[in-house]
Amino acid sequence: MVVPALFMAFLAVGLAATQRPRAKQGSPAPDFQLPILGGGTLSSQELKGAPVVINFWASWCVPCRQEAPALEATYEQYKARGVRFLGVDYEDLEGDAQSFTKEFKITYPSIRDIGGSLDTAFGVRGVPETFFIDRRFRFFSIGQGDQVGARGGTKILGAVTRPQLVSQIEQLLADNPEPGGPGPSPVQG
Repeated sequence: MVVPALFMAFLAVGLAATQRPRAKQGSPAPDFQLPILGGGTLSSQELKGAPVVINFWASWCVPCRQEAPALEATYEQYKARGVRFLGVDYEDLEGDAQSFTKEFKITYPSIRDIGGSLDTAFGVRGVPETFFIDRRFRFFSIGQGDQVGARGGTKILGAVTRPQLVSQIEQLLADNPEPGGPGPSPVQG
């Protein structure tokens, strides 16, 4: 009796902990160095000084497939303004992930979070989930839809829309115009 009760308590605490992201607006985003899908590595140090949109995705995730064209179009719209995009491949086979980026003509880099260290550090609750990071590499806002399903214990969240992406990026650019500048309080999203 004690073992099942302990298991249920552990499960309840775990589920409660995944109801909201661990990322706190204004707090530093975690540092990382992870392999880029297709070869090479990318470090968070390379992203500092620019606004960054970080999207956790998986090839098997239907909402990820729905939002991929909007992410790529928004990246194309904002890259000349210095906004960086980064995909984080979540619990996926490398071949499936490469097929996904090819199918959706994704031109921004995606890294492989083998072992889940980055998703744990970000407090990812499911996929897709998008984080907006300011020039000081601090959390600005988080964009995701409501839970629409689950797969093997991973929550499937709704796709972020292009208007949501544009709105968050415009606020990010307006609220933090200079690298290292003080900028107003982060905006919830």
